[in-house]
Amino acid sequence: LTGGLRQLAGAVPKLTAGVQALKQGTSALAAGTAAAAEGTGQLGEGICALDDEAVAKIIDSYDDDLKPLARRLSATVQAGKDYQSFSGKAEGVTGEVKFIFETDAID
Repeated sequence: LTGGLRQLAGAVPKLTAGVQALKQGTSALAAGTAAAAEGTGQLGEGICALDDEAVAKIIDSYDDDLKPLARRLSATVQAGKDYQSFSGKAEGVTGEVKFIFETDAID
């Protein structure tokens, strides 16, 4: 029994050091968790701001300006494929016509 108590007494400083290290690690973990929570909130705010200030404007521009323009361009390309001659052509011969439109500059 005496030998076991001496061995236990000799291990107490290591146990004490381990408990202190655990306490410090727990404090660091709590601080890191708080920082992660704050960063998550900032990330969420940043994503909302990106959506409001950029993504929504791009989508609105596409719906308002680009989508109708894309439809008109596709229709023009299809018209060029369907229209094969200005002046007529022999039967069985294919032709090709290119349409070129000049517009004002886009600001």
